[in-house]
Amino acid sequence: MKRKRGFALTLTLLVLPLIALLAFTLTTIGVNSHNVSRIREDSRRGQYCAEAGAEEAFQRLKDDTTYSGTFTRNQASSNLTAQVRVTNNAEGSSTIRASNGADVPVGFAYVLSSCKVQSARIDRTFGMLVRITGASPSPWNYAAFGYDSIDLTGNASTDSYSSAGGGTYATTRIGFGSPNALTQGGHVGTNNAAGGSVNFSGVNAQVGGRIDIGRNGVPSTVVSGSSGVNYTAGQDAIQVLTAKVAKPPVVVPQLPTGTFSTSGVLPPNYKYGNIQLSGGNTLTLGNGVYVFDGIKLAGQAQIVLAPGASAQVYITGNNGGGLDLSGQGVANLSGIAERLTFYGGPDLTSEISVTGNASAYFRLYAPNTPVKIAGNGDIFGSLVGQTVRNVGNAKIHYDRSMGSPPIPPDANVTYRQRF
Repeated sequence: MKRKRGFALTLTLLVLPLIALLAFTLTTIGVNSHNVSRIREDSRRGQYCAEAGAEEAFQRLKDDTTYSGTFTRNQASSNLTAQVRVTNNAEGSSTIRASNGADVPVGFAYVLSSCKVQSARIDRTFGMLVRITGASPSPWNYAAFGYDSIDLTGNASTDSYSSAGGGTYATTRIGFGSPNALTQGGHVGTNNAAGGSVNFSGVNAQVGGRIDIGRNGVPSTVVSGSSGVNYTAGQDAIQVLTAKVAKPPVVVPQLPTGTFSTSGVLPPNYKYGNIQLSGGNTLTLGNGVYVFDGIKLAGQAQIVLAPGASAQVYITGNNGGGLDLSGQGVANLSGIAERLTFYGGPDLTSEISVTGNASAYFRLYAPNTPVKIAGNGDIFGSLVGQTVRNVGNAKIHYDRSMGSPPIPPDANVTYRQRF
């Protein structure tokens, strides 16, 4: 009997550790299985969060095909946040690289969205290459375009003409009251949809063309003027943009430093300092590219474009420079505005002043700089700024031969390749 009890005790002592080991093994397997399931779930949540951020970037590109930058997207359902970066090369001239080293060909934008799940130390990343077809409307389609606002006061007005084939203003003018004013006139516009973004002061300020306002804008709120008085009557006189007008950045060329002189034609393809001219001094520009910290004209001073030349003039705004076209202004005797173009660099923040009583043929593109037009002169070409204020009696005559159709097709983002 004692022998049987001893055997049972021995058997029990042998079985209990086995049972404990089996229980421990089953528990460990269950815990590991739960952890694997949780990791899979966290990974799935992180992936969905990253994809949601990329989808928002895709929608932003549909709204504005020039969009580039970073943003965060909070996903309330999972309490996660996606960090999203868009590298846009829609309007570039060569392939560029995104922040993670991915190639971004011309005509594409690259979206990189990442989402971190802190509890599981999981970081999911989602990449998407987006092909952009159709371009955002060009700012060169307008007599005056202010990305933030347009103001016309006094006797300020716009219309259009065409210099193509030797055409003249007198023979090709289309303006207020013309049958084709809403399609071929001197249009003005803004990307802003806030109230009063297009402001008229007085009954004599007129737009001899169409008024384009920012997406989702309400015409009666955005435009302060009177139909039939300040702009053409009719439902098509004010149009809501379906895509933001493009805002390509100004890249100032890197040029060697030149020696400034008012004697003869100033050598092109050089960088000059902050130039101030007064009295009867004349700055003569030749065929090529110029970079100035600033240009200020006063008195009888004048900028002259040499016969047969085409010049691109960049104003950096460095060393306190700005652009003040007062004095006798600009003389471009070719009568073709796009032969003389002024560009305001990204650091040019002081207001550009265009003041004078003479006729001038040129284009101005300064997307980050406010622009003021005063005086009684006639400007033939196009003016683009962060804001544009025509505060005097100046008339802006848009040269139709410069641009593409007034309203290009709606911008589309038509292709996505995921990584």
